[in-house]
Order: sequence, then structure tokens, then C-alpha cells
Amino acid sequence: MPDSSQQNENPFISVIIPVYNDPSGLEDTLQSLVAQQYTGNFEIIVADNGSTDNTPDIAEKYCGDSVKLVVEDTSGCY
Repeated sequence: MPDSSQQNENPFISVIIPVYNDPSGLEDTLQSLVAQQYTGNFEIIVADNGSTDNTPDIAEKYCGDSVKLVVEDTSGCY
């Protein structure tokens, strides 16, 4: 059982959003996530699979300290 000091700490959270050609869905998701009142440290990673529309533009609009954009436009195992 963890001690009481560990129970009061907020863990670091990573939220990964896979996306492909869904700018409105991504916008809604990012708006919701950045509006959260989480007091711990967190990161939001948008994993775009080579969208051909303005999805990357939406992600870049939110990029900053907690939001990162990763673009993958090839397939295969790494």
C-alpha cells in the first residue's frame, strides 16, 4: 500500500491523440484537454498520420509547452 504522501501527488500524464484528416474532431478534443483543471504535469501528443487536409494546422495552433505534434507519414515497424 502506498504511503499517504504518494496518494496526494498527481502523476505525470501523457495523452496521445492519433489523428488522420479530422480537423474538427481534433479541435474539439484539444479544446477539451487544454481546458482541464489538472494540477499535475501533463503532455498532449498529437500523432498525425500524414493528414492531407488542415489537421496539422489545427494541431500547430495548440502547440506549446504541453502540446506537441508528431507527424508520421510512412508506415512500417520501427
